[in-house]
Amino acid sequence: MKTIVKSWYADKGYGFLVNGGEGSRDILVHASELKNCTYLKPGRTVEFDVDCNNKGLVAKNVILVHENQIGMNFGNSSSHQRNYQPKASTGYRPINVDLRSDR
Repeated sequence: MKTIVKSWYADKGYGFLVNGGEGSRDILVHASELKNCTYLKPGRTVEFDVDCNNKGLVAKNVILVHENQIGMNFGNSSSHQRNYQPKASTGYRPINVDLRSDR
């Protein structure tokens, strides 16, 4: 599933994810289930599996979706290459990155 973080309580090590419909109970997420980060921020997008225990829905295997991954569609893009231009002050030369998955 994919949804957004509703709240995060860093001092307690858990938070809640939005569960869609009106009147639906939120999904509990514990810090031990975070796979690519150590905490969450409200409004961020996450992907996860759902489990159910005696208290309700619980998120498992939670992965934070980084902003630069949202909306990227490599398969149907008319241009398969992107030029990454570093700042001029770094001294590095620009590179071409081939993003096609059919290599």
